[in-house]
Amino acid sequence: VKVAVRWRRVYPHRMRYRGWNCEKTLLLESKDPLDRRGEIVDAFITVPRECSKNLENDVRVVLKPDWNRIGDELACQVYAIERHGDVASFRVVFAVDVPPHGSRRIGILYDNPAATKPAVQTAFDVTGEGCSLAVDARDYAVACDPGSGEIARAVAKVRRVENTFLKEITPAGSVQPGVSVDFPAVDGSFRTARASEWRDPPIVSEVHGPIFHSVTREAPLVLP
Repeated sequence: VKVAVRWRRVYPHRMRYRGWNCEKTLLLESKDPLDRRGEIVDAFITVPRECSKNLENDVRVVLKPDWNRIGDELACQVYAIERHGDVASFRVVFAVDVPPHGSRRIGILYDNPAATKPAVQTAFDVTGEGCSLAVDARDYAVACDPGSGEIARAVAKVRRVENTFLKEITPAGSVQPGVSVDFPAVDGSFRTARASEWRDPPIVSEVHGPIFHSVTREAPLVLP
């Protein structure tokens, strides 16, 4: 999906979203012949710092039937907010339907000091802690290896009529290698270091919200 960005200041008396002072418009264009339903978009946005005082709560994502019209609001998740000098940046994730060879115009509203975080129902359940995480969603389930944190089981939920069938994507109990690096040996062969061989790697960041859950771990890759 190709993205173009356009910025403009919002005049509240002309808009349904009173209290929001600024907007950036994204134009999503798809060259795909397929109907992309629920396409996940992760957009990196920069704004003037003076407009960023309440980004944790005031960012809204809306469909725009036209440049000057506001349509339905889309559930979104804001993360990675940073402020440097006169500029602030953040990432916003949302899901949108894009028709074949079509486009969608998206408005990112922000700068409302009085806004509170929108109530968005999460699409999945996350259980466990540390490396022992498990995610259960409508269409899939994932479980992580408690030693390394890598994916140990992934299941797709296939619905037919009134029944749901579980289709194993990975063999149960088979830990996926994750990040792997091949090191050449003296005899010309290769030895591989894998993230699946980690044991209790430290978690450096964790992001949880209604759209996605992300865990970042860091540890050295050591040859077995």
